[in-house]
Amino acid sequence: MAKKEKDKLEDLKCKFEKAANTKKGKVYKYFHNNIEFFKGDIGDIIKQNSSSFAFACCVGKVFGTCTPTSEFHKAFIQVITGKGQEIHNIKTLHSSALLGLLCFYSINKENPLSITMPFNNEKVKFEFDRVEFEKTNTVFEAKHRIPSVPSSIDIALYGTANGKRAVLYLESKFSEYLNVGDSSSPDKNKRYEQFYKYLAGEDNKEGQNFLKNCGITFSYKNKNTGKEDGKLHIHNIDKNKQHYCEGLKQMVSHTIGVINSDESDEKEMEIYLAPILFDFGNIFKKAEDNKRFSDYCKVYEKFAAGLKNLRDKLTTSNCYKNFFPDSNNTEAPLVRKKNKLFISDKVFSYQEFFKNAKFDLPPSVKEYYNL
Repeated sequence: MAKKEKDKLEDLKCKFEKAANTKKGKVYKYFHNNIEFFKGDIGDIIKQNSSSFAFACCVGKVFGTCTPTSEFHKAFIQVITGKGQEIHNIKTLHSSALLGLLCFYSINKENPLSITMPFNNEKVKFEFDRVEFEKTNTVFEAKHRIPSVPSSIDIALYGTANGKRAVLYLESKFSEYLNVGDSSSPDKNKRYEQFYKYLAGEDNKEGQNFLKNCGITFSYKNKNTGKEDGKLHIHNIDKNKQHYCEGLKQMVSHTIGVINSDESDEKEMEIYLAPILFDFGNIFKKAEDNKRFSDYCKVYEKFAAGLKNLRDKLTTSNCYKNFFPDSNNTEAPLVRKKNKLFISDKVFSYQEFFKNAKFDLPPSVKEYYNL
């Protein structure tokens, strides 16, 4: 390796090491360990802030995947124009949207993905030949001056499950779950309130407080002011046992959304839902950071029981009024699910997924993510 190139990588290692010591930049320990990928001009990066870096040129060029008519280009447009507004961070090294895009964009009829995974203690053989990104499903319909509320799920894989037509929805995370803590999102009209009351044990068939089982609770009051602020707050109950609340909250929206998805009207279409995370192993300096993946897996496993309970209630209702007769804010007659929704009991890891999948990942993608 030429001295100039060697100096470049050493300088980059120092920058990544410095970023890895910040609260939000701990993921750069991974890139520090995978520094060889950044050799050459396409590996040039720019500093976004003290804890974030981005590729200097188009990611399609970096990974050798893009032409104006390529499948990557079409998938890229889906991602950057979706509800998540990923156009602003798709070039960021630790972008979760970039991870999902690079790993799944090349699925097609000529390059299908085959994998067997467990759902409800049964092995399901999937064959996928089509993918969509940032798939939007309606959670609430627009009414009067209240806008519609959709959920936007990262990845939708289409094909078959044990020979039946199916779609697998994946909520994908790269490094977000490393930053544990409470979560807040706008919900001025408290449209989600009844769903969370149900998960908290009010009128659910098992009488369980699924939120408390996971060490979390919900409120519409700001923790600091004690006043309502138009937001739904998901709190950790024990400040010494912090979990990644944002991911759990998103799975509630996705559960409702996929029940109301376009696919729910299609005959003989089965729908599957699961979270998928990147597992960093034990690369971090702090022991608690190395436990974040296993912690989210344990918490989600408990939470999945609540999601299934919520699913069962929703799929036996004709509309939200039947589900929440005392609510004025959940009247949209959306629930039309005619097919079984299967919710995963476990979190999948990218490492496990692609180890077991019969699928050709692009070499540059495999190298970048060590898959």
